[in-house]
Order: sequence, then structure tokens, then C-alpha cells
Amino acid sequence: MKKYPTRGFTLIEILVAAAMMAILVSLLLGFASQALTTWSRSSAKLEARSKIRFALELLDQDLESIVVFNDGREWFRSVPSPSKGRAEVGDWLMFYSVLSDPNTPVGGDLCVVSYRLALQDPLGISSNRPMYGLYRTVIPAGETFDKTFDAEISSLESFWEAKNPIGPEGFLVGHVVDFRVIYQYPDGARSEAGTTVSLGRLSPSLSVDVGPQPISVDVSITVISDKDAERLYSLPSDKTAFDNFIRRHGYTVSQRIPFARYRL
Repeated sequence: MKKYPTRGFTLIEILVAAAMMAILVSLLLGFASQALTTWSRSSAKLEARSKIRFALELLDQDLESIVVFNDGREWFRSVPSPSKGRAEVGDWLMFYSVLSDPNTPVGGDLCVVSYRLALQDPLGISSNRPMYGLYRTVIPAGETFDKTFDAEISSLESFWEAKNPIGPEGFLVGHVVDFRVIYQYPDGARSEAGTTVSLGRLSPSLSVDVGPQPISVDVSITVISDKDAERLYSLPSDKTAFDNFIRRHGYTVSQRIPFARYRL
């Protein structure tokens, strides 16, 4: 019986096959990594959008129910948010609003409300683990009448400075790195972010009205994902690096909210 000689693979053929396999695996890993990155970014955007929408819905309800009277008292105030972090950007809103009571089918109670951006521990336990966050703090109706209607309260800002507008109970949304409010006026004028706006009069002793009431506000909120937040908090104390990081990784949602024209 005739035997045919057997022939194996040469070393060069094995090396070529291994190289081709390595290239294919590398391409597959690259596609998989890109797909995971895209999915991660999409998931982070959906998470961020959900957080922002929740905050905007509350702010929408509160602003549409504000109360502003010309009785010598300040009823609405917006000032640049006091900065405690490297680059806190935002407006501090303080106003009276008729908040609905879930136990009451009609009407609601007059409360004083604060929206403010801050860098601190949301649990109020430690100063070593700060987090950027948006805080919504509401003073109950009873305390609103007892404290804010005191003749010695000259402005909403002086009232809140004596209180705590960023207590743990007011924590609304985490990793908010920018909170801006721009006001639209009847004549078409627009304010700049960080503009001080006051409605009503600063104190009973003043006799000059502070100006026209806006017809709407454009609110924008910027958040970052939990993963990006870990990287942000480890950045050096450099405002330029901070701003560049926010522009690259921040996710912003804006909304126009009608401004209630409730005046006496």
C-alpha cells in the first residue's frame, strides 16, 4: 500500500494565521468597546434627563403659583448663588408660592420656597464627601406666616440667611453643576444669567417699585453622570479645567416656564 507523505503547517503560516486572528480579535474588541461606550453615554443621558425633568416639573409648579403683591414686602428674589466650590454657577431663587396640599382637593397654602445650587454632603454628615446638588427647601405655611411676615424681615435673602436653604431635607437632584435662570419681559427684553431680580418692595420703608414683572423664565439645568462626577471631584482646583470638563461631559436641559402674574 502506497503511503503519501504528510505535510504540516510551516512556522510562517502559523505566524500569519496568528497575526490575522489577532487583528480580527482587536477589531471585534474595538467594536464592542465602542458599542459599550455609546450605550454608557446614552444611559447616562437618559438618567440625567430623568433627574432634570423631575426638578423642572417641581420648579414649573412652584413658579406658576407664585404670589407677588405691591404691599411693601419683597415677594420674589433671585441672586447669584453664593459660591463655596471651585465654580458653582447658578441663581438662587427665593419666592412665595401657593403649594397644593394633596389632602385638599382645591387651593393650597402660601409657603416660602428656595432653589439653590450648593457643594456639600447631601446627608449633612461629613464635609469630606461633598457633592454638587440642587436644593429645594420649603418653609411650611404656619412658619411662613409666623416668621416671614415679621416686620423685621426686610428681604427674602435676609430671611434665608438666618435659616438653612441647603439642608439635607431639601436635597433635590445630585451632580447638578449649573443652574441658570433668564427672565423674559413684556417688552421683549431678556436678563443675563446671574442678574439680581426683586419683585415687590424691599421693605415697607421704601416707596419705589423695583420694576416690571417678567412674563416667563428660561431655566437651564446641567448635570453630570455618577461616573463623570467621580472624575470631576478629583480634578485639581482649576476653574479652566473644571469648565472644560463640564462642557465636555455635562448634559443640559432647558425649559421656558410661564411666570404667574399674581399681583394686588
